[in-house]
Amino acid sequence: MSPLYQSNKLFDLHYKLMGASAIIGILAIWLDQYTFLILFAFYALTASFVCAGLAYYYRHNRNAFVIEILRAILVFFLATFLYF
Repeated sequence: MSPLYQSNKLFDLHYKLMGASAIIGILAIWLDQYTFLILFAFYALTASFVCAGLAYYYRHNRNAFVIEILRAILVFFLATFLYF
């Protein structure tokens, strides 16, 4: 299995998780009483950034990998800190 094929699969998962995060976020705003959905949307966004980072890692693009992983860590801790 080539690394390019794995990175394409991870980018596909990245886009699916981004879409799921957007849908869950819109649903959470629409259903105002379910605040845990907002946290879940941010966690889906974090997973999306991790998938993009891993895809860049498989393509040997270390700078983009580090940026995406740092972005995921920042979103994860910021969302968790602001929720609790």
